[in-house]
Amino acid sequence: MTVAAPRPLIVTHAGPFHADELFGVTVLLDIFRAHRPRLVRVRRDELAIKMERWRRDGREVLACVDIGDRDDASDGAYDHHQRGFATARPSGLLYAAFGLVWRAHGAAWIAQALGAGVDAATVAETVDRILVQTVDAGDTGATFFEVTPAGCLEPVLPATLFVLVGWRVPTSGTAADYDAAFRRSIPWARQLLLGAAGAAHEEALAAEAVASADDGSPVLVLGRPMNWLRHARPHHRFVIFPGDGETPWYLQTVPSSRGPQYPHAPLPSSWGGLRGSALAEVTGVAGAVFCHLGCWIAGAQSRADAEQLAAIALSSR
Repeated sequence: MTVAAPRPLIVTHAGPFHADELFGVTVLLDIFRAHRPRLVRVRRDELAIKMERWRRDGREVLACVDIGDRDDASDGAYDHHQRGFATARPSGLLYAAFGLVWRAHGAAWIAQALGAGVDAATVAETVDRILVQTVDAGDTGATFFEVTPAGCLEPVLPATLFVLVGWRVPTSGTAADYDAAFRRSIPWARQLLLGAAGAAHEEALAAEAVASADDGSPVLVLGRPMNWLRHARPHHRFVIFPGDGETPWYLQTVPSSRGPQYPHAPLPSSWGGLRGSALAEVTGVAGAVFCHLGCWIAGAQSRADAEQLAAIALSSR
C-alpha cells in the first residue's frame, strides 16, 4: 500500500497577528495551492525544535513568514525581525513580511489570479504601491500623518489596512482563539488582494486609454469610465466620460495635487448646485443635468452636451 506523502507546511507565528503575516501567508497559500500546503502557527521559541522534528519526519517547509529571523526567498524565509535587517525600497520604506513575500511572488500571484493577457509585473508593482506598502509601513513603524479636513476642529487618523486587520484580532483569548481568527481572516484578505489587483489592472488599462485618447486638447474624452486621475496630462483641464442611466455623461475637472475638489480649472461658480432646467438656463445647454456645489463635476445627457459645457467653462476662465 502506498503511503501518501505528508502535506508541506507554511509556517507563521502563533498568538496575536498583524496584517503583514496575514497577507503574506494568504499569497503563499495561493501560490502553492497545487501542493495542498498546511498552515501551521507556532510559538517563536518552539520553531527550532519543530523544524528539526519536521525535517526528521520528512515534512517539507515551503515558507516561514514573519518568524525565523531569516530573509531568504530562495529558501522560503520571509522574516524582518532579525538584528541588522535593513532591506528597504528605493523610497526608504522598510520591508515587512508581506512586502518580502510580494517581492518574491507578487507577479506570479497576479498572473495566477487575473490570468493571461495581464502585464503581471506592472500590476504587481501597482499593488505594492496601493496595498503592500501601507501594510509594511504600519508594521515597521512608519508615521501616518493625521489629517484635519477643512472646517473640522479635530484631526482624523486614517483607518489603514494595518489598523483594520488589528480589529480582527481578539483582544484576549487562547492560542486556539487567535489561530481561529487568523484562519477566518484569510478569505477576507484574499478578497482585498483580488480587489487591489483588479484596481491595479484597471489603472494600467486607463494609462493606455488616456495615452490613446490624448490629442493635445485641454479636454480629454474617454470612451468608458475609468480611473484616469493618475494619468491625466498637465495640459488637461477637463475629462469627459460616459456614466449611467441617470447621468449618461460626466464632465469632471482635473484636480490639482490637493485633491479632486481643488481643480486646476473649476467649473463656473454660477453653475454650482444647479440641476435640470435651472442649470440649462444658466449654461444655455439643454442637456445639462447637474453641477456639483463644489464645481468640480457636472453631468449631461450626451457627449455633445458635455463637450459644450466644457467649451463654455474653458472660455469663462
